[in-house]
Amino acid sequence: MDYKAYFIELLIQFLNGVLSREEVARQVAVTMPIDTNYVDDEKLMNNCEWALRHINEPDHYSTEGELSYYLSCLRGETEYSQEERDNSM
Repeated sequence: MDYKAYFIELLIQFLNGVLSREEVARQVAVTMPIDTNYVDDEKLMNNCEWALRHINEPDHYSTEGELSYYLSCLRGETEYSQEERDNSM
């Protein structure tokens, strides 16, 4: 599976209001193995997966700014940085 393309599609659908937080979380839970190992962009992919997997948990809500930041990084428009990610929240 091309996880990067999958994450991009989920993020676009959520940010455009096509999918709800609940629907995104459900899709990730059903589709993604828990211990996925990413070869490329490991920190970005792990953090994005975590944000999508927990998107519907009130204590862990990802902001639209954070999710937009992940989308920009996944598209190659922005280089991923933990500090920049934190600033987007």
